[in-house]
Amino acid sequence: MVKLLHTGDIHLGKQFPVLQSKAGDYRHQLIRTFEKIVDLAGKEGISLLLVAGDLFDTNRLYGLTVSQVISAFKKLEASNIRACLIPGSHDDYSEDSIYRSVLFPPNVTVLTPEHSHQAYPDLDLAVDGLVPETSTWEHSPLQGFSPDPKFRFHVALVHCPVVVTEEEQNEKFIMGQDDIARSGLDYLALGHYHSFRDCSQDNTAACYCGSPEPLDFYRQGTGNAVIVKLAEGAKAEFQAVPVGTKKCDSINIGMETQDSIDTVIRTIEDRSDPNLILEVILTGSNLIDRFPNIPEIEKMLSDRFFSLRIIDRIHPQVGKANLKTYPDKTVAGRYLRVVEEKIAAATAQDKPLYEESLKLGFNLLQGNLKVME
Repeated sequence: MVKLLHTGDIHLGKQFPVLQSKAGDYRHQLIRTFEKIVDLAGKEGISLLLVAGDLFDTNRLYGLTVSQVISAFKKLEASNIRACLIPGSHDDYSEDSIYRSVLFPPNVTVLTPEHSHQAYPDLDLAVDGLVPETSTWEHSPLQGFSPDPKFRFHVALVHCPVVVTEEEQNEKFIMGQDDIARSGLDYLALGHYHSFRDCSQDNTAACYCGSPEPLDFYRQGTGNAVIVKLAEGAKAEFQAVPVGTKKCDSINIGMETQDSIDTVIRTIEDRSDPNLILEVILTGSNLIDRFPNIPEIEKMLSDRFFSLRIIDRIHPQVGKANLKTYPDKTVAGRYLRVVEEKIAAATAQDKPLYEESLKLGFNLLQGNLKVME
């Protein structure tokens, strides 16, 4: 039996501006998770590590991150484990590709359009890297493909979408499920989608391993690598193995159902987890003078999460009590009335702009300068 470990879409060097002050910590976490995958290969008796593209988030990456990747591959070499990888869409095989400049250890094979086939005779295994010569495929990567008959096991690495849903029909450089069924492969290691997905067809086992750590902070199904077992006379078996440390979630809080701002805070606190990247979306409508101070809440609760982001999608309302508190002769009162009239007469396209003006202007007039940060 031959055991493989499939990973990809790690995106080392990604900037993560949405994480703000935690972005640097998260970049370091991606490296640590990649090193954890390397350690897993040693513990599981893996013969070959497969990286299905986007190991790096960009071709313009230098210094410590690249050095740490090389050190990890050298650790594999010391354990007599080889690695086979392909460029992806972020670290594509362009003229300035990182794979043209970095000198990897001898146990690492980078498959490119010029060198797309790698044989491992001791494993009775051939690996093909289906990499486009340009930035897009003109046809399915598997069109015209046939496995090398000299070997028992046949594996391919591809970084592209597989059409499963109607929403994916417009994506570029795609292949269909029928292409997988006709490929003659034992295992197709896919990269591009950041969630684990089984794409097996007929006798060909195929899957997206997904990102080992969350990258899109609304997406589920991340945090895995995939162990693959190839055995004589049997269909390839694969299993997702958790390797990630962080998780992400997104919750909606409708303001109409909340008794007070304290209730909103308690709802967020109930999700407290130091490894959670949490996105909170405040929706519904609320009186203009009862709006939550979002920067203050984020600061108050920031130590309860790895990262907390609160998004304001609340529709402001001007109530009778507001108009009584702020008469027409006052600046704030006149502002409320003018903008309220604008909102009532606005088109669907312009209404969000006037609502945002109402929130920002009112808070500014109340001396809440934090709104302007």
